Amino acid sequence: MKNPILSVAYAAMITMMFPLEALAQLGHRTLTTGASFLLLSPDARTTGVAEASTGLLPDANSVFTNAAKLSFAGNKGLSFS
Repeated sequence: MKNPILSVAYAAMITMMFPLEALAQLGHRTLTTGASFLLLSPDARTTGVAEASTGLLPDANSVFTNAAKLSFAGNKGLSFS
């Protein structure tokens, strides 16, 4: 294309044909529940393993993920959140 104005016009027309792909990152992903803070993990150790704490040793924070693991806890612990 020798005319740069035509090439810009063609590029603009092609861009206008696909408006959804141009605006793909503008979706609002807000939480609509009233108590969405309850979905957060209470300790960093469980969050570090993607909240799959079944393989971790029992501690004071086991009550949030698997309360049955507390029977195997040998030491006493305290957790603040």
